[in-house]
Amino acid sequence: MRSIIVGFDAGLNSALAILSINGELLHLSTFRGYDKGVIIRQILKNGRPILIASDKKETPKAVKELARTFGCRILRPRRDLSREEKEEIVKECKDKIEDDHQLDALASALFAYRRIKKKIELVERYLRERGLDEYRDSVIYYLFKLKGLNLEQLINRLVGEKKETKEEKAAVEEKKREESMVEFLRERIELERQLKEMREEVSSYRKLKLKFDELLEYKSKFEKLKHYFEILRDLEKVRSMGLQPIIYMEKIENLEEVDSYIGLEGRIIFSNDVEGFSMLNNYGIKCLLTEVPFEKQPKYPVVKIDRGELVKVGNVYGIDEKKLDLRMKEALKEALKKWVEEERERIYS
Repeated sequence: MRSIIVGFDAGLNSALAILSINGELLHLSTFRGYDKGVIIRQILKNGRPILIASDKKETPKAVKELARTFGCRILRPRRDLSREEKEEIVKECKDKIEDDHQLDALASALFAYRRIKKKIELVERYLRERGLDEYRDSVIYYLFKLKGLNLEQLINRLVGEKKETKEEKAAVEEKKREESMVEFLRERIELERQLKEMREEVSSYRKLKLKFDELLEYKSKFEKLKHYFEILRDLEKVRSMGLQPIIYMEKIENLEEVDSYIGLEGRIIFSNDVEGFSMLNNYGIKCLLTEVPFEKQPKYPVVKIDRGELVKVGNVYGIDEKKLDLRMKEALKEALKKWVEEERERIYS
């Protein structure tokens, strides 16, 4: 914050003049009455005062209060400044003055500036020669604020404080980095813990999935066993009725599976799936019952029959043994007749 010089005139109307330490006018205004809070805020907007100046030999109470508030010195003339002296002091800024209160305040500030100008210039030159311009405002501020310190002592103290501040700042930054690293490590540990839990959950899920897949496989096997058990049960039921049991196949497929569970050798099959007839050639079935016409004779007897001639029991069918034997003989005769005709045509063609 920059250092400033404050001139103040109190009364029914108060005036405030603020200068930089180079004598530049920063602010000039008049206030109705004396509102200390408003005046303090206005001063702080412009900087920190090194002096509170008055145009009176006897320091007014309001000036003392302001100086006490900011903890700074008061600069006043040895005698009250006359109007002529004030007008001479402010002649370069007279076009900015709006009333007598502002005249008094500005004259006070400029009078103070002229009194300390040489001291400020000496300090600035001293700092410039030593490459310490950055400490200018602080040195000037504390030079007027503190007692018992010469310029060199003050500079050493400020530079030392600055270095200490830099070291402290570096220490704070280092501490922040350490805290950030600790926090990072803490977060990493937490993430690793969560990852481990997730892996365990995934592992558990995989184990459960394997168990589930096994259960599905067992279920599938069980359902197959149940299905074929029901077929075998129905076949035995048909047999107990004195009928020849017949396995019904809507579609001729999965023959190895069917053969492994209930056996196809010597069985009677009922199906209208003409395309699958040839697939039964290698399973040694007794005969095939069908409702549909077919051209190519398979390696087993095929009996043309109507579904209404069969007795349905659960998932299978049954047929009277005598009727079946009769139909099989007829089928064999028909097949033999067809074979003879085909051979005759082949020989004489």
